[in-house]
Amino acid sequence: MKVCFFVKDDSFISKALLDSFLQKPQIQSSLIFCLDGKRRSALNLWLRYFIQKTAKHPDLMKTISSKNDVHLIKSINSEEVINKVIGYKPDHLFLLGYPEILTAPTLRALGNVINYHNSFLPYYRGVFATHRALLDEKESTGFSFHRVDRGIDTGPIYYQEEVVLNKNKSALQNELIIIKRACQSIDKFLVILDKNTEPKIQKIKGELMSATDFHKKLDDRSSGGVEEIKKIISICGGYAMQSQSGKKQYVTKLSATGKVKEVKGLPLMLYKLLNLLKIIQ
Repeated sequence: MKVCFFVKDDSFISKALLDSFLQKPQIQSSLIFCLDGKRRSALNLWLRYFIQKTAKHPDLMKTISSKNDVHLIKSINSEEVINKVIGYKPDHLFLLGYPEILTAPTLRALGNVINYHNSFLPYYRGVFATHRALLDEKESTGFSFHRVDRGIDTGPIYYQEEVVLNKNKSALQNELIIIKRACQSIDKFLVILDKNTEPKIQKIKGELMSATDFHKKLDDRSSGGVEEIKKIISICGGYAMQSQSGKKQYVTKLSATGKVKEVKGLPLMLYKLLNLLKIIQ
């Protein structure tokens, strides 16, 4: 099986899935396109390191290039990338934690593209799917491998599984559970592809949410008071609150009375000192 993979260099979802796919004997040849991420802050670098250690998936972009044909790209929609894929003539093309929306010309040129989405579609289309399910107090979510069409997460589904949410864990911790299940299910998914089974059409369209929509939802929820904000922080890891100076700061811990105790995972006084020295923004 010849396969093209599209991944993002700083996505633990990309790393976990790509690592699992490349271990499968069915994947005889692969061409990997890695979206080059934006400049990262010190906090983002720390978070990335923590996720890699927690998920037990090393930085694959540093290791796979010696064994695989890997290309750093700026966009899947570029003519150069499209021509490389067409020239390779893959049996399948997978988007694994890849964030870009494919344009209509790209879809026409590439043909059948399969995307991994971190929810049990048609529910929770778009971004922050696991966060939204926890905020809505759902019992479960899941993951789906679906064909990409002109909508967002609306294409026919090849394979999906439901995963029970642990409400005592954060969205990130639940995400790690979901991605582990997805990795364990790749053999079943590949069997379906080998049989040329037609994917199932999604009969309804679940709620679609952009990053802007999601942050607005958080802001609306935060008006419910201290307990609502503390719930947001427990699920999302933090919440951007307005400080006394009028600037927003990413609060990661509140006291029982609603006073800020931590910002960006640092005690408030330490954060203020580092911010004053311009070591952290």
